[in-house]
Amino acid sequence: MHGKNRDGDPHSRIQSFTRRGYDTKSTVPERAAIRAIIAEMSKAIGRVKPLRVADMVGWTNFTDAQWDSDGQTLVWRQREGARGTLMAQARGDDTRELTPGISVCGEVNYGGGDYVVAHRHIVYVSGGLLWRMKLEGGKAVKVTHESGAVAAPVVSAGTKMIAYVRAGADADEIWVVDWEGKEAELCVFRGDGFYMQPAWHPDGSVLGCVAWNVPQMPWDGCELRLAQLEFSEGVGCVQSVRTVAGGTDTCIFQPEFSPDGDYLCYVSDASGWGHIYVHDMKTGMKRQLTDGDADHGRPAWIQGMRTLAWSRDGSAVFALRNERGKVRLWRYGLDGSGAEIKSAAEYTEFESISAASVDNMLACVVSAGVVPQTVVAFSEDRDDGARVIARGCDNSLPAESLSNARLVTWRSAGGDLVHGLYYPPAGGVATRPPAIVISHSGPTAQRTLAFYPEVQFFVSRGYAVLQVNYRGSTGFGREYMLKMRGEWGKVDREDLLSGARFLVKNGLVDGERMVAMGSSAGAVSVLLALIHNHGIFAAGVCSYPVTDMLALSKETHRFERHYSETLLGRLPEAEAVYRRRSALLRADEIVDPLLLFHGTLDAVVAPEQSGRIAANLKRRGVAHEYHLFEGEGHGWRREETVFAYYAAIERFLRQHVRS
Repeated sequence: MHGKNRDGDPHSRIQSFTRRGYDTKSTVPERAAIRAIIAEMSKAIGRVKPLRVADMVGWTNFTDAQWDSDGQTLVWRQREGARGTLMAQARGDDTRELTPGISVCGEVNYGGGDYVVAHRHIVYVSGGLLWRMKLEGGKAVKVTHESGAVAAPVVSAGTKMIAYVRAGADADEIWVVDWEGKEAELCVFRGDGFYMQPAWHPDGSVLGCVAWNVPQMPWDGCELRLAQLEFSEGVGCVQSVRTVAGGTDTCIFQPEFSPDGDYLCYVSDASGWGHIYVHDMKTGMKRQLTDGDADHGRPAWIQGMRTLAWSRDGSAVFALRNERGKVRLWRYGLDGSGAEIKSAAEYTEFESISAASVDNMLACVVSAGVVPQTVVAFSEDRDDGARVIARGCDNSLPAESLSNARLVTWRSAGGDLVHGLYYPPAGGVATRPPAIVISHSGPTAQRTLAFYPEVQFFVSRGYAVLQVNYRGSTGFGREYMLKMRGEWGKVDREDLLSGARFLVKNGLVDGERMVAMGSSAGAVSVLLALIHNHGIFAAGVCSYPVTDMLALSKETHRFERHYSETLLGRLPEAEAVYRRRSALLRADEIVDPLLLFHGTLDAVVAPEQSGRIAANLKRRGVAHEYHLFEGEGHGWRREETVFAYYAAIERFLRQHVRS
């Protein structure tokens, strides 16, 4: 049970934060923003209907949307529960399912790169193989014959050659196979640890990709490689491979050739922000196309991510522009012009951009603060040219039960600016509400102005929510991301706590009823906050948490096995740091109520990392619950799991926070 904390009332708690070295001063713009939030919260209270636990299951999740190479048919992947399937809609036609009964899923690292659509066909990943099928339907043709982890198929425009990523036990490779899957395959790229985002030159003579090696992750540093190929009578060979951009301290994202093959565009953070560069294929000259405090790439946690698309005539690049969490759809001309696509202005998060080859009609997976995921086609020529293709839910969620996010900032322990998203309780409140402070996973990731079902579930129940984009998050420039280096478990914990202080100091929440929540790397912040700062939070909620840093570096999958070297340091020299940041080794210091979740099939963080914490709490009689979900991995896929997850959180918080 949660009792009175040792620092007394909320005002005393503010003083305790100050004693620990936190800067309690706010700038004039920050104070103005806070006053606006409080004014809105003080509006007349409407009758808010809490979202049901049942509302949290049955969502359709969209992961990709692509136009066919002829620009006439849009294909998208959607996931309901554990199965991903491909849907299609030709212009002016009805929607139909292309892969009924088939699970379409890329299997390299965290997934992604599940399919490509070209030449009136889909080429997709299922069961560790590549398959090809006509858009009109019919029998699928097996393109590859050696089962394994494959992803990210791409098809050349003229020669119909298929390139894809194949992951082995120790390294990735990029292979090429012919359209029929009958000729011998050609390995184009090998020798690096990891590859992603293969891209064809229109004439099939050049294949580009992004490559990196440990201990770098792709957002730390990677290189843009180009391979010169030659094919004769169905037999291919690699003539040369060269590196044209990037390095160990520069991130490269999504190489993309122009329709005429004259240019190659990509995103690089060499300037400190993720900007678009254009490489002249004839002269080798490069120039920066964008500027400002904005990111145009994303941390490449999965294969097949796209934030860029060429216009049909090659005169411009369409891109997703992220300005501190607000994502917008822009058009950048090679002549230096740039403007937002007005028909897309109502949305604040975009994924998987694709441009039609006939009219530049753009397709994206989109959302906004109170708008669930949707597949939408946009016209660049008309302000009202947005057409909804598919919705992620049935629009039954009551508007009065939802809450829009506000971009907020505050100061860290050392005075650094920290970013977050604040959601007041739905309907407004007259008194200080309970709060949930969320530390996102990654840790190299970002929470944007997207739609988050879990956030809306809590705000509809009277909670305020703060999503903390702690130092180390992406989307705020490379310098902000690098603040995590060597400091995992420290700066994120400090920013979780300073975010809580920000809420209390400005009267936005009840300081006696705050909950710390996080999953995976985000749970590191939560557990260490409970260890170092007893009583600040009334309870903690952790899903598949990392609790033993030393074990993680040995047990986790190949993609992240060396990730901790940049976040904590090299072993064995940094072993003391790993131990200090391992909650399991200090579990005896957890005294606040704790709710734990894990999946039995988690290949990223072993279930034992939660189980040992739970065993410690049980031995000492600390209030806790531990839910181990059979058949689940690093995240929840099954509807019954999602139902049990939300039901358990609601029950636990009612007992320890809302009682």
